[in-house]
Amino acid sequence: MKIRKKISLLLMACVTAAGLLAGCGLNGEDSQKNTEGFASTQSGKGRFVESEITLPENIRIVNAVGKSKGEELTLIGGDGDKKLFLAHSNDQGKTWSQTKLGQLDNYVSAVNGEDGSAVVFGYNKKSGMQRVAADGKITKVNLPLPEYKGSGNDTENFITSAVFAGNKLFVTDLNWVVYEVNPKTGEMREILQNISEDVTRLLAAGKTFGLVTDKGIQFVDAESGTLAENMQNDNVLQEAMNKVSESHNINSSSIAMTMGDSEDELYYVNHEGLFYHKIGGSTTEQLMNGELTSLGDRSIDFQALYKYDDKNYMVFAVDSQETRHCYRYTYDAEVSAVPENQITVYALEDTNALQQVITAYQKAYPDVVVKKTIGISGEDGVTAEDAVKSLNTEMLAGKGPDVLVLDGLPTESYKEKGVLADLSSYVKAADKKEGLFTNITDAYAGNGKIYQIPVRFYCTIVEGDQEVTDSGINLKDLEKYAKTLHSGQEKVFGNWGPLTTLGILYRADSASWKTKTGVDQEKLKQFLETAKTLYDADGYTEKDRITDEIANSFAEGSLIGMSTAAALFRLTGGGQIAVGSLTSVNDVQQLYGIESRYKGTFTLFDTKEHKAFVPFLSLGLAQKSADNKNAQAFIKMAISAKGQKQITEGFSINRTAFDVECKNSQESKMGSSASDGSYDISYEVKKISEKQQEKLTKMLERLDAPSWNDRVVWDLVLSEGKKYLQGTQSLEDTLSAIRKKVQLYEAE
Repeated sequence: MKIRKKISLLLMACVTAAGLLAGCGLNGEDSQKNTEGFASTQSGKGRFVESEITLPENIRIVNAVGKSKGEELTLIGGDGDKKLFLAHSNDQGKTWSQTKLGQLDNYVSAVNGEDGSAVVFGYNKKSGMQRVAADGKITKVNLPLPEYKGSGNDTENFITSAVFAGNKLFVTDLNWVVYEVNPKTGEMREILQNISEDVTRLLAAGKTFGLVTDKGIQFVDAESGTLAENMQNDNVLQEAMNKVSESHNINSSSIAMTMGDSEDELYYVNHEGLFYHKIGGSTTEQLMNGELTSLGDRSIDFQALYKYDDKNYMVFAVDSQETRHCYRYTYDAEVSAVPENQITVYALEDTNALQQVITAYQKAYPDVVVKKTIGISGEDGVTAEDAVKSLNTEMLAGKGPDVLVLDGLPTESYKEKGVLADLSSYVKAADKKEGLFTNITDAYAGNGKIYQIPVRFYCTIVEGDQEVTDSGINLKDLEKYAKTLHSGQEKVFGNWGPLTTLGILYRADSASWKTKTGVDQEKLKQFLETAKTLYDADGYTEKDRITDEIANSFAEGSLIGMSTAAALFRLTGGGQIAVGSLTSVNDVQQLYGIESRYKGTFTLFDTKEHKAFVPFLSLGLAQKSADNKNAQAFIKMAISAKGQKQITEGFSINRTAFDVECKNSQESKMGSSASDGSYDISYEVKKISEKQQEKLTKMLERLDAPSWNDRVVWDLVLSEGKKYLQGTQSLEDTLSAIRKKVQLYEAE
């Protein structure tokens, strides 16, 4: 019996048990989404165990990979300095032979696993195609690529994706057309003319390949160059692919696939795990739970999946730091199906950064499984207030999670009720070992105790001309300055939506109007008046405003920095006032790149009373779990440099990790242009210099108070503030509504 069949039965038992236990949960459990998954199989044995294969010495960037039937691996990639190498391995990655190819114009590559050759396509039509033989010999091949058919007269067409399937080469271009290409002659033959969707990427899968389109994933038979009807008509497979499309941004390489020993067996990997489907079969079987491996990190992109046998699989992936990995998964029949120990981690909302910490922890502690519980899944209509009430009931009953992500939660209330453990010893130990930004941890200190530690943090900056930033902008300064500007060809603030406008200013200023008894009405009034001045400055109608989908600075679980967008807005005439969140080292690189080319500077938003930061992934330890060594280890791992190795969002609380992120900052070229020629911006993103890092460090060290990081209060302020900005509610009524609702909420 194949291993997948055994695991399928195990999963079936797990699902049945989960169904029987569902009615016995704690109050409010039905409103929470959790990843307990395989927890009911703890008495079972056998699961896939992850290890990592060392990639060839000179290859930091894997452009493409292939595998032959004889199990030879071929990689083509670079050293990060424009030099390409071709590498081969006949022993599943234990040893590699390499051939230096020199400097090639390389945007897209593909490897023909069958003969160990590769092709390389450049950044424009003139680059053509370079054919690389298995021995490294390079041949230039002319490519009769059609002209770009979209808007923009100066845009050149180029190859955007390429794969070998069934020993044939297939590509797609900027026109989203799919071609079969002769690698020797460059002859191009358009296929699939009846496909109406835009094809953004190709996925290799044996003698078939996948088309990633703007509507989902379709499959093509490489031999005929037509849609693979047996796969297209497989309802179970199509349903599985639709789930991938719905749960992930399919343009971010969130899936890889391969065919099995026969051409009617498909294996695919995504962030949920490893799956098997027999074409035409009635089920899709999960072979491995991604949450127990690096696959669960939703910020990684998948490059390739290969099967060696039922017990061994290999996955090539790229993490959020642009580091390439080759993970090997080997089935071990002796280990527990699920690690024998368990801790629970609660977060109001899920983020990629949280999963990255969990992944780092489970790698270091493979005998512990982390059950992640999310209060607001976005799938069941549960509000922040509903989720907080449910959590409060559990916490006050001495139940609930071991570790809490306190972002958005009523932390002060938890401290007063004694449900959080003191973490001051963790702070002292971590600061002594690796150094912390103690100005951030000190902001939470009281009576010698600290009840929460932000793993990361970010802040709000004002960007623009020197005259704007010299004095250190606060709300009153901002409103006064906005009234001196005129909205014409250059806008004052831009067409941000009401919630986005309020959200930008809330993060910058809420620390100054939070009091022990509620809200400082005068400061809240200034907040609303400034928001109204900026919102009305350019006279946009509601239909002309940018959507508020990123009002909370998150998109698909990732933290979005608004400072770069605001700076580009300023340069393109979209807004003379640029205010936004500075959320990462890369954000800083972007701003330095923009300003070195186009002038300007940035400074902290300064309320005069506070220089606020926003805690991100702020952790607390439940008092009931204060002696739980596994929960303690999670906190320690999260604030260590090792635990934050994969995180790029926010600034690290750990100075060692922060230094590494600055040192490893990547260089690139960026640009933005309008199809009508009204603007054309380009700039270089360079590594952070020592002087720039020193300046950034000093700025971060000035931060001294957290924003009012309570999601229910955030929702109340933004929902009432929106009415005021849109003119459906007076300022007085808005102030009164916020005051009453906040007081009622805090009294509960």
